[in-house]
Amino acid sequence: MTCTINRTKREVKEVKTFSKFKNKQDELEELAKPLVEYLRDNCHPYTSIVITDERVAVVETALSVPMLNTD
Repeated sequence: MTCTINRTKREVKEVKTFSKFKNKQDELEELAKPLVEYLRDNCHPYTSIVITDERVAVVETALSVPMLNTD
C-alpha cells in the first residue's frame, strides 16, 4: 500500500525551515549545557548569563516586578 502526501509549496518550505532551526536548536543546547551546569553549581536562581559577541557576563537580578497590561 502506498501513502501519498500532498503538500503545498508553503508547507514544504515550513518543514524545511523547521528542520533547519531544529538542527540549530540542538547545537545551541549542546553549547549551553556547560553554562547551565555552571549556573546550577555556582549561582542562585536569580542569576543569568548574558552572551554577546564581545562579552560573557554573569548577572544577578536584585529586584524584578512583572508589568502586566492593565488597560
